[in-house]
Amino acid sequence: MKGDTRQAAPRQPASPPVTRSPNYPFVDLRTAVDRARAVYAWVDRRPTGRDQVARFWNLSPKSSTFRLTLAAVRAFGLFEYQSGTEDRLLKLSELALDIVVDHPENSPQWCEALKRAARQPAQHAELWEKYGDHLPDHEEIRRHLVRVQKFKDNAVGEFIKEYRSTLSYAGLLRDGDVQDGGSAEDQAHSPSSKVSRGDYIQWTSQGVGQFRPPRRVLEIVDDGAYLYVEGSKTAIPTAQVTVVEPPVVATPSPRTSLPRVGVREDVCTLDEGQAILRWPGRLSNAGYQDFKDWLDLIARKAKRLIPNESLEAGS
Repeated sequence: MKGDTRQAAPRQPASPPVTRSPNYPFVDLRTAVDRARAVYAWVDRRPTGRDQVARFWNLSPKSSTFRLTLAAVRAFGLFEYQSGTEDRLLKLSELALDIVVDHPENSPQWCEALKRAARQPAQHAELWEKYGDHLPDHEEIRRHLVRVQKFKDNAVGEFIKEYRSTLSYAGLLRDGDVQDGGSAEDQAHSPSSKVSRGDYIQWTSQGVGQFRPPRRVLEIVDDGAYLYVEGSKTAIPTAQVTVVEPPVVATPSPRTSLPRVGVREDVCTLDEGQAILRWPGRLSNAGYQDFKDWLDLIARKAKRLIPNESLEAGS
């Protein structure tokens, strides 16, 4: 029997390993505090579920934006999981309560809590230990992050921008610190040098603003020439957008959070107009308690609308 003359198939080269940048916050500290404040407005100090948190933020609980934002809020130490619960309920941490409600803004205690939150993320703590309150120029930080911390080149700029923004908001930057956003070459050639992933932008086309409210940038492509935003699959020319302030977190509309069937409604006619209330036709014990607590919160908010003189006259 003759030997087998078939040749072995050539071995395919191994795929290069996939590398990712170290985890860093998707949003800066100011945005994270706003998100914590939105949760407090709905549930006070009580724990709540992930889906409810997403609804408070007007985000889908399955979206990457929600997952990354939630991870950032936790990285800053503003959220923690309720111990002893099987469904992993979230609650505001003591640090979050110090910032959101327990201390007046700009008081010494509030400022100290904000500084502690700014240094909570692991990558923030490492940079703070290395540079403290006086950051060097962009290129020196970039070299350190890429060579030592193993950041990818296309992510390092976003992290530096988030880190500077967080330190500035927390009052941790020394006066006169360099606030450059990138190298001179980047600023001269990159249309996206003024826009980064996570920014809120307004798109102006034919002289008309297209977004109400502004939308967050999800991805920048084609060397910065185009970008994608939340809620759209169409690439937008970067030259036509402007970075704007994040929108105020809106109260979720009752119509968007109603169950599909079995809705109850009651209308109370007041001298000032109608008050309309809707609720699910079936509630669990826990749902009823949450509903009752929410009604108490609404009543407290309504009381604030009464002029001071009316309150004094009725007391």
